[in-house]
Amino acid sequence: MHMRLFLLLVFISTQTFGQWIASEEIDKSKVQNWFPKLVIEYQGVYHFGDSESESDLVLIFVNGKVIGQIQSGSWSDSAWVRMYENLGEIKIEGNRFSSKKATGEFVTYDNGREKVKGLKVTEPWSGIPEPGQWEIGLKKSNLEEFYDGSFIQASIALLDQSDLMKLTASDLRLMRNEIFARYGLKFKKGGEMDNYFRKQSWYVPQRDNVDKFLTSLERDNIKLIQEIEGNR
Repeated sequence: MHMRLFLLLVFISTQTFGQWIASEEIDKSKVQNWFPKLVIEYQGVYHFGDSESESDLVLIFVNGKVIGQIQSGSWSDSAWVRMYENLGEIKIEGNRFSSKKATGEFVTYDNGREKVKGLKVTEPWSGIPEPGQWEIGLKKSNLEEFYDGSFIQASIALLDQSDLMKLTASDLRLMRNEIFARYGLKFKKGGEMDNYFRKQSWYVPQRDNVDKFLTSLERDNIKLIQEIEGNR
């Protein structure tokens, strides 16, 4: 009798608990599918993991495509080094999310105080859940609140040529180089860009080359800015 009760409790536990938000185990019976009125409501920043295993998944909707990038970090020589991984072949069908790296569903979770929104990922990259478990990354902010700099639109939206034509040559140069600065590019020491970005509280020079981190959106915007700069 005691053994049968024990096995029943184990069964209930594995069916109800064992999934995660950050490092907190949650009750999966309180997870529901999230179907917004407009699919663009899925755009934003989703926070996964906790402490040194935390990361952010950025989803940007532009011209019928979804740009996805995982931003994480690790310690190296007593310094926190940011890492970036661009996701390929992203598709969103209904509330289902898929990419070459991960799949999942957009959901809500009732934490007892409110219903929070998030992305439930199977086989998450944080390393917190056990095999076969999933993790919810909570939608924590919109894109404007997440990115640093004076020209964040160059990383979150397709730039408009007519708007760029109104900017000064100095602003165009800063906008273009700010994209690289957000990834920690080291500029020529003592040069104009080096002097400017070292005065920005968010800037941390860490790399000699950041080209592999650029999203396809950022590459398109850099190309457009350069074309306008070349015609000045």
